[in-house]
Amino acid sequence: MAKKVIPLAKSNWMPDFNAKACYKCEKNFNSFRRRHHCRYCGLLFCASCSKSNVILKNGDKLDRICEKCLTVLTMPVTKNPLPLAQYPYFPKDNSIYQEEDPEDAATDTINDTNIDLQHLFNDIEYSHENPEQGDFASSEDIEAYLNARCKENLKDANAQDWTESLSHTIADVVKNIKLSKKDAMDLNKYLRIVRFPVEGKCRFFKGIVFKRLLASKWMPNKIRDPKIMILMGSTGYFLGEKNIVSMQKLIDQEKNFTKIFVDLIKNTIKPNVILLEKSMPYPIIEELSRIGIAVLLNVKKRTLKLVSRLTSAKILSSINQSFYQNTEFLGSCIEFWTQKIGSTVYCFFEANESSTQCGSVLFNPIEVDKKILKIIIMKLCVQYRSVLLEKNLLCLYSMQKVNYEEFHSSGSCFVYVSTCRGKMCSRPKIHRVEYYSKNGKSLGDFIKYSLTNALQKCENSCNKKIFNHTYYYFKGKGRVIITYSQIQCQFSTLQIYRECTVCSKKSETQKLSDLAWKFSFNKFIDNFFQMGHIEHQVCAHDFYKEGNFVFALANFSVNIYYEKTDQYSISRNTQYNSEIINSIFQDNWSNLLQSGKEFLLELKPMKDYLFKESFEKFNEKNCLEDGPIVNSAIRSIEESFMCVEENYNRIQCENPQDNLEIESFKKEFFFNISKLIINLEGSMNLLDIITERKSSDLENQSLQYPVGLYHNLPCLLAPITNKFGLLNNKNYLYFKQGLPGFYHKDSRFSIQVDEEDSLSIIAHALSSHEYYDAMEEYDDGNEDVYEKIESDLLGAQDDHFMFNDENYDNGGFESELQKENFRSIYGDSVSVKVVAYFYKQFHGMRHYAVGTHSEFLLSISQAQKEEMHLGKSKALFKCSVDDRFIIKIIGERQFRMFTDFAPNYFRHTCKNKFYNMPSCLVKVLGAYYVQVKNHSTGKTRQEWVLINENLAYKQPKTCLIYDLKGTINKRRKVQEGDEKTKMDLNFVEYMKGLPIVLQANDKKFLDAEIWNDTLFLYQQNIIDYSILLIINTEKNLLNYGIIDYFEQYTFERAIESKYKSVVGSEIPTIIYPKEYKSRFRQHLIQIYFMSVE
Repeated sequence: MAKKVIPLAKSNWMPDFNAKACYKCEKNFNSFRRRHHCRYCGLLFCASCSKSNVILKNGDKLDRICEKCLTVLTMPVTKNPLPLAQYPYFPKDNSIYQEEDPEDAATDTINDTNIDLQHLFNDIEYSHENPEQGDFASSEDIEAYLNARCKENLKDANAQDWTESLSHTIADVVKNIKLSKKDAMDLNKYLRIVRFPVEGKCRFFKGIVFKRLLASKWMPNKIRDPKIMILMGSTGYFLGEKNIVSMQKLIDQEKNFTKIFVDLIKNTIKPNVILLEKSMPYPIIEELSRIGIAVLLNVKKRTLKLVSRLTSAKILSSINQSFYQNTEFLGSCIEFWTQKIGSTVYCFFEANESSTQCGSVLFNPIEVDKKILKIIIMKLCVQYRSVLLEKNLLCLYSMQKVNYEEFHSSGSCFVYVSTCRGKMCSRPKIHRVEYYSKNGKSLGDFIKYSLTNALQKCENSCNKKIFNHTYYYFKGKGRVIITYSQIQCQFSTLQIYRECTVCSKKSETQKLSDLAWKFSFNKFIDNFFQMGHIEHQVCAHDFYKEGNFVFALANFSVNIYYEKTDQYSISRNTQYNSEIINSIFQDNWSNLLQSGKEFLLELKPMKDYLFKESFEKFNEKNCLEDGPIVNSAIRSIEESFMCVEENYNRIQCENPQDNLEIESFKKEFFFNISKLIINLEGSMNLLDIITERKSSDLENQSLQYPVGLYHNLPCLLAPITNKFGLLNNKNYLYFKQGLPGFYHKDSRFSIQVDEEDSLSIIAHALSSHEYYDAMEEYDDGNEDVYEKIESDLLGAQDDHFMFNDENYDNGGFESELQKENFRSIYGDSVSVKVVAYFYKQFHGMRHYAVGTHSEFLLSISQAQKEEMHLGKSKALFKCSVDDRFIIKIIGERQFRMFTDFAPNYFRHTCKNKFYNMPSCLVKVLGAYYVQVKNHSTGKTRQEWVLINENLAYKQPKTCLIYDLKGTINKRRKVQEGDEKTKMDLNFVEYMKGLPIVLQANDKKFLDAEIWNDTLFLYQQNIIDYSILLIINTEKNLLNYGIIDYFEQYTFERAIESKYKSVVGSEIPTIIYPKEYKSRFRQHLIQIYFMSVE
């Protein structure tokens, strides 16, 4: 109905003689500046300070009115309902930036034509005047729950004797105070708890009780069926901005205002009781007392709202708001009275029989702390009402026998995440909530909000429909998932049913009841995580953990179900694994013995054949002439063969400790069999010459045994015939592996140096006598070794170790034939140069990170044959023979960048080791320049090598490996079938947009590591680094480390970044170091990993 404003009666206007000037502008009235009465307050204004012919928005026309009254009349009436329960809001700074994917738009198949879900909810909308429909059904298990909760809470307050009285009072509170769907979740907002002497210990009063004196003792203290007015504005007469005024004039104006105010109350409004938030002038109080109206002053705003709710009185912000016609702003109740107990006066407003809006609990605390008892009553009211609502919800699913004590909780904490089509939409955020508090929400409100907004666009930056989102609530070892779907059926009201995720049995489809609507959504979610087990009546499976709860309206549904969450732990078990090396050792030792044995068996027939041939070639004619030379050759063969046999027998008696000793035996054996082969070849050459003697000139030619020495090694001076095929023999080639000429004299161990294997060349340099002499201070027996390491790391200087070696000198041969023969036996002539940068610092790091130097040499003595190109860069990777280390061959520019900030790197690692600073930088354990020159072929090769620890060491082959840079542009994806390490988008797809769940301590440690290392790299102007993540899905273990921290932000990189940002549609990977650090931290700490503890 339209509102019409009634002007003030003319008899109540201020007389003209009381005002000589305008009430607002203070300009004196005269013949040209006429007096004008405001028709609604009766005060005098000039024409400029009052308006006429004002039309309100509803079309009502006002008479002349002052600005103050116009403001009051257009002010809305304060109503008592509180706003809807709030929903968790995740602002845009909590969202994840994602590029628009054209494929996403193409797959949007939601049919939302002519669907108005909000209209469908109109039938189930309720205002605060419509309380809950239906009664709470109490039962033995509910009463047992209430008694148990009362006993438990009263036990701490030493008030166990209150249990019976309190349980009855709590039951009465919940039974009589019924909330509508528009009300707040917390029942205590509509309940007053007052200390008042009552029979027994406590009881419920259906009404409002509070402490307050009447404004005057002459006012009535008991009124039956009172008319109640509530006023929050001022009732006094104020001069506004006037500074100087005549006292007599002020008294006269105030008298007239009092007359107007009282007349308005008496003749127009006609209340019996007035409640004011503020005070009231005494003259008005005296007049109201005279006409029998009770006035309560300085009543708290919360109490005013409760009285308004109880009596249906509207709260007026000004007395002038009462001018509205047909507006029932006065409230009523059965009775109002005051009662004095001692020096305290209590005011009572007894509710009407039909009122279920609010109430009071009166208690008489004897030897019980008042504050504690209030807290207990408030807590129990909420918990008991929650159980009744929960029972009503479970009854919809035919659940009768439930141990509610197992599912008891008053609040919970979840980690909230949302995804959109497999990509994260909002990053993890902790969601703490008390179920029936200000930030709680009801199950019905959540479903309504979800369905009515399903076709709206997400507030985050993904800009997709909410229907396409999936919401996750993580807690403990599980998560509750909320999804949207379109269904075949059409429902005009909100329907619910449960489908078992194990046996697919469905419960009966029913309408969501009014009581179930008010059940806490957060309590419903928390029930999925409780340890209690409820068997469903339809099937024997767990009601919550194995059920999909469907809430359907129209052809849309919200699905809520539970899943277990894989929780990962961090494991960095990179300690030396002797089993791998021992396995290699056993194979090498077995191969050495087997090959030596087989080769000896093959050599003996050749030796015997040569001896036989020698005797057949001799006759009386040439015996005396050639006998000494032939005998000398035979003797050399016999001595060489015996030397090989003795060498093999000695090896059989040895007990080598590692592969390096085996390699030493292998080289010694190779030199012995090489000597035997040369003697065999020389003897065969000698016999061939004797056989070919036909002519006299050849007969007169003197014979010479074609075997000499070069570099103290036997050398064949005649062409090699390889008649026995020994040079191609597999066992001979086994002993000849690598470059046998590289060895350290007087050393019990040796490295198998391979010309193409830089790692073996580095190992050869680090096993030299010169290196051991330089690193004598780091002897394992030195007690002060760690002090020395710390000192070297903190005071790192540009000090390098240089090593040069060659297997033999390619010059000095008498002929090319001699050179080729020597090469065919001992291999190419090769010289190597190794420069070990910061050798002391790296040696010290290896001492505490790797183990002994011997163990390090065992690992790097040989690299695996397989080469890897793991990323988009052209860097070459190889693994050590035992997989413990990775060598990375990089360009000189990157190598120089690393050595430039290497001193700061050593200080950073020193803090990690000796000062317990968290760090996850993958350790660089050596930086080397390797030059290899083959004098036989003329080829030269140089490489810049870094030795890194291998994070995948001792990890199963089935583990997943990702290279994460903290950016999800399209370039950060490796296609299926590509052998390169997977990247960010692959990780996001595998995790379905969700972060990896870590244990709380592991997450804190990871955050600290990322924070420290990114700060260090930013200070060194480093970019383009990434974290290598290794996921062991079998044991739920993670290993990770920051890699590729060698690239500095240079002018060329800045140009490249600028170019990509101009020509490309995505944010470039290479950005300014500070921005790179922030982006990397954001993704690793807030998006890729999280903890739910």
